[in-house]
Amino acid sequence: MTTASSTVYSTPKKQTNRSPGLRLGRLALELVCVFAACSLAGEIGLAAPFTSGNVSPVWPAAGVALAAILLVGYRVWPAIALAAFTVNFFTDIPHIAAAGVAIGNTTGPLFGGWLLRQLPSFRRSLPRLRDVLGISVFGALCGTAVSATVGAWVLYFTGVSAWSGLGSAWLMWWFGDATGVVIVAPLLLTFTELLSVREKRPRVELACMLVGAFAVSSAIFEPRLGLMPAGVFAFGVFPFVLWGAIRFEVPGAACVSFLISAIAVVGTAHGFGPFISRNALQNAMLLQSFLAVTSVSGVVLAGVIAERAQLERRQSTLKTLELSEKKYRGIVETAYEGIWKINAHLETTFVNRRMAEMLGHTFDEMLGRPLFDFMFGIDVEQKKAELERRRHGVSEQVETRYRRKDGRELWARVTTSPIMSENGRFEGALAMVSDITEERRAELEQRRARETINLLSRVVEQTADSIVITDYEGKIEYVNPAFEATTGYVREEVVGKTPRLLKSDLQDQAFYSKLWNQILLGEDFRGTLVNRKKSGELYWADQTISPIKDSAGTICHFVSVLKDITAFRKQQEQELQLKMAREVQQRLYHGATMCVSDFEIASAIYPAEETCGDYLDSFSMPDGRTCVGIGDVSGHGMDSALVMALTRAYVRSFAQVEGDVAAILQRVNQMLLEDIEDTRFVTLLLVCLDGANGSMAYASAGHVSGFLMNGSGEIDHVLESSGPPLGLFPASKFVTSVMPLKSQNLLILMTDGTTEMMASEDEQFGSNRVLEYVRGHRHKSASELAHGIYRAARDFAGDNPQQDDATGVIIKVA
Repeated sequence: MTTASSTVYSTPKKQTNRSPGLRLGRLALELVCVFAACSLAGEIGLAAPFTSGNVSPVWPAAGVALAAILLVGYRVWPAIALAAFTVNFFTDIPHIAAAGVAIGNTTGPLFGGWLLRQLPSFRRSLPRLRDVLGISVFGALCGTAVSATVGAWVLYFTGVSAWSGLGSAWLMWWFGDATGVVIVAPLLLTFTELLSVREKRPRVELACMLVGAFAVSSAIFEPRLGLMPAGVFAFGVFPFVLWGAIRFEVPGAACVSFLISAIAVVGTAHGFGPFISRNALQNAMLLQSFLAVTSVSGVVLAGVIAERAQLERRQSTLKTLELSEKKYRGIVETAYEGIWKINAHLETTFVNRRMAEMLGHTFDEMLGRPLFDFMFGIDVEQKKAELERRRHGVSEQVETRYRRKDGRELWARVTTSPIMSENGRFEGALAMVSDITEERRAELEQRRARETINLLSRVVEQTADSIVITDYEGKIEYVNPAFEATTGYVREEVVGKTPRLLKSDLQDQAFYSKLWNQILLGEDFRGTLVNRKKSGELYWADQTISPIKDSAGTICHFVSVLKDITAFRKQQEQELQLKMAREVQQRLYHGATMCVSDFEIASAIYPAEETCGDYLDSFSMPDGRTCVGIGDVSGHGMDSALVMALTRAYVRSFAQVEGDVAAILQRVNQMLLEDIEDTRFVTLLLVCLDGANGSMAYASAGHVSGFLMNGSGEIDHVLESSGPPLGLFPASKFVTSVMPLKSQNLLILMTDGTTEMMASEDEQFGSNRVLEYVRGHRHKSASELAHGIYRAARDFAGDNPQQDDATGVIIKVA
C-alpha cells in the first residue's frame, strides 16, 4: 500500500530531551550494558562461518558499537574498546594484536558516528531516506573502513595469517563490519518504534510477518526441502522484507532483515544453505552480499515509503487548508467582527473588510504592513510580550488599543490564537477583533466617577483613627472599623445612640457644654479626652469634631475623628521611669568610683539599653582594704538592672561582716537563690586590694577572667573563675586566691560584653585583643585605658550593633 494511511506510523513521534547531566551511577550502567552487548556480539561474530584469523565475514559488534555511540554518545567508547579487547584476548592471536584490533574496532564506530553527526538534521530514528542512506554510506562503509584498515595491518605486522593475505583480509574485514552495521544498527536504533505498536491488528500483522519470515528462511537452509535449488529459493525472503518496509517502515524492515540474517548465518555455520558449495572466500563473499542486499534493500525501501507518506500527508493537509480557506472566506468577509491574520514576521497577511473599516484603511493599505504600524508607540512593548506568548502556543483574550488612520484610538477586545506548524514552529497568529471604543469610554467615565465616590469611603474605612458621624442632635449614624476595634462596640450597638456611651466621667459637665457651644457655632473642636471602652477600660484620645453643612449652609451633621494615644502616653510614662532608673543606676556607678592611695582605679560603663545589667562597685572594707566588684547579670534591660542593684546591696552588706571574698560570694549566692527567677544568674568577680601589705585577694563566680599584667606587658596571673555563677546552685563553693602586687602592675577586669563584640565576619573581639590594646597603651592613665578598650572593641565591630552591656575596670599599682 502506498497511501499515507497504510503505515502504522502515520504521526511522527516527538523526541524527548534527556537531561544533560548524567549521574555517575547511570554512566556506569551505560558502560556495563554497552560492554555486555559488544562482547556478546563479538563472540557471535567469531562464531560466524568462514572466520579466518579473527576476521569474520559478519561482525555484528560493529553495528552494536555504532548504535551505542548514536544513542548514548561518545562517552561509551571505553566499554567498546574493552569489549573488543576482551573478545580477541581469549583467541589464538597475540595479545598485542588483540590490543591493536580493539583500537581499530573502537575508532571505526567513533569515526562513523562523528560523520553521521555532521550530517545536517540527521535523525537516529531513520524516518527519512537521507537518514537511511547516511547510515548505509557513512556508518557502514566509511567508518568500517577505518576499523578494517587498522585491524588488517595489525594482524599483518603481528604475523597472524588471515584469509589469503593482507588484501583479502582487509576486504573481508571491511565487508564483515559493514554487513554488521546495516543488519544490527538500524534494528537497535528503531526497535523502540516496534514496541510502541499498541493496536491489536498491527501487532497481529507484525507477528504473522515475523513467523512467515522465520519459516521461509528456515526452509532455505533446510537440506531436506528439495523443492528447488537453494540459490533460487533464497529470494523467497524478499516479500517479507518488502512487507516489513511497506507496513512498518524502517523498524519493520530492520527487524525482518535481522531475523533472516541470523538464520542465514546459523544455517551456513552448520553447512546448510546456498553459500557452502564454493571455496571459503567465495562463500563468505556470497553470504555477505546476500545479507547486505537484503538489509539495505529493506531499509532503503522503508525510507522511501516513509518520505512518501510524509509528503502525502503534507499534500493532503494543504489541500484541506485550501478547501477550508475557500469555504470560510465568504463567511470571513461578511462577518461583523474584524479578522486579522499575521505571519511569523508579524506582517499582515489578511484582514477582512470589517477590520479594515475599523482602522480606517483599505485591504490593500494594510496587506504586508507590520502589526506595530497600527499601534501607538507606548503600547509596542506590551504587545511584544503578548506576541511572545503566541510563539509558545498560548491563546488568550485581551483588550488592547490600536491607532486608526486618522490618529484616533480604537479600543478592541481581541481573541488571538497562534498558528503552529506540524513540528511546533510558530507561523503566525489569527485574531478576532471587536470594537469596544465606546464601551471603553463609557466604562472609563463610570470608573472615574466610582473611584471619586469610593475614595473617601475607603479612606474612612481604612484609616487607623476612629471616625464617628452624628446628625444635628448628636445621634450616631456611622462609625468606621477603627472605632469598633478601639472601643469594642460594633456598629449596630451604637447607631442611633449618642457618644455619651463613651464618657469616662473624668471630664465635667462644663467641659462638654463648652464643646457643644463651640461646634454649634460652626467651629472645630480639638482636645484630648479620656474615654471609656465597652470593657470599661479607659483610653486617651486626641479628638477633633467638625460641623458638616448642607448645600444651604446649615449644619446637618458632625464628624468626629478620634486618635487613640493610650500607647503613646504609656510609652511616655515608661520612658520617664527608665530615665529615672538610669539616673539612679548612674548614681550607683558614680559611687563605685573612688580614689585609693597606692592605686589608680578607673572604670568605663557602656549599657546596651537605657539601663544596664552589668555590676560595678568599689567600697572600703572594715579592715581598711578596698573591694572592687565587677559582674554581669544574664540578659540586659530593666530587669537585669534591678537584679544588679539587688546584688550590689547584698555584696556591700555581707562585706561588713565577712572579710573573705569567697565567703561573701557564698552568702550572696544563697540570697539570690531566694530572690531571682530560675532563668536568671549573676557572674561576679570580687577583688580586695591591700595597699599596706602590697597584695590582693580575689574570688570569681563564673565571671570572665581578669588579668594581672606586669610593667613589661607580660601576664603574671589570670584571675580565673573559682566557682559557678550566683543564683544557680545552693551548694556552690568558691575559693579565695591571694597574690602579691608590685609597682607598675596593672589589673584588667571586664565583662563579656567587651570580649564578645562581633565583627561583620562573625569574629569576636576577644581577650587577646584587649591585652594587645593595653600593652600598646599601658603608659596612659587608667581612665584612658578603660574607655580606650571599649572604643577599640567598637571599631572592631564596625556597624554591628552592640548586643550586650560592656563594662571594664583598670587598676594601676603605683
